[in-house]
Formats: sequence, C-alpha cells, structure tokens
Amino acid sequence: MRCSAAPVFALEDGRYVRADPLAEALEDKRRMVLLDTRVMSMWQIAHIEGAVPIPYYSGDFEGIAADMPDDGTWIVSYCECPRAAADSVNRKLRAHGFTNTAVLWEGIGGWVAQGYRVAVGQRDAATSLFPE
Repeated sequence: MRCSAAPVFALEDGRYVRADPLAEALEDKRRMVLLDTRVMSMWQIAHIEGAVPIPYYSGDFEGIAADMPDDGTWIVSYCECPRAAADSVNRKLRAHGFTNTAVLWEGIGGWVAQGYRVAVGQRDAATSLFPE
C-alpha cells in the first residue's frame, strides 16, 4: 500500500512491531507494504487489508525482492505462528539489503484477538503485487 509518509516504528529487538502501532500506521495511510507469509488459502480466508500474499516458502524470492519498493518504504511481514514464517521472510529481505523491515509480533491471530479487522477475498494472478 503506497502513501505519502512512512510510519515511524519503535521496533522491539530490532525487528518486531506491535499490532497497535501497525494499526495506527494503517489508519493514517502511512507508506508501507504488508506481506502475509502464510499459504495462499489462509490469506484468502482472512488477511490484514492491503496485505500481499507472499508465502514464506516462495521459490522466486529474487523476483519478489526485485518488485519491492527500495525507497525507504516499510515492509511488514506477518504469519500465523505468530512469527516463524514472517521472521524467515524478514531475514531474506534484510539479506537483500532492505532495512525498513519488521515482523508483526502478535501475528494475525493476535491481530484478530485484539479486535482489528481483517479482509477476505481472492487475488487476481494477473494483477501486480505492488500497485502504484
């Protein structure tokens, strides 16, 4: 999701963002990309609105990384575990030189338990992962 200003996150252990500041940044339409690192079927059942499905086991991570914005946009990953798959993707992003990356501490289960909304739906394979 592209917008004007990037959020300012105080990360825990240098990589984790809590649900409250993430929700605030989304509400304020801050510039970030959300990655749902679970299997596509879980994304289709429920995901944080605006999240792009990038399963942690995606074989074409080089291509995915090439499509990511490299302009300081925050890239926030989440999963169900609540962090194992998202941590894996976060490590790959950082290995590719991305510095503004974070993992949602609570995972989507914690997100829902705290009362934050989720979206459902399908993704058209012909559409861009990261629309302008």
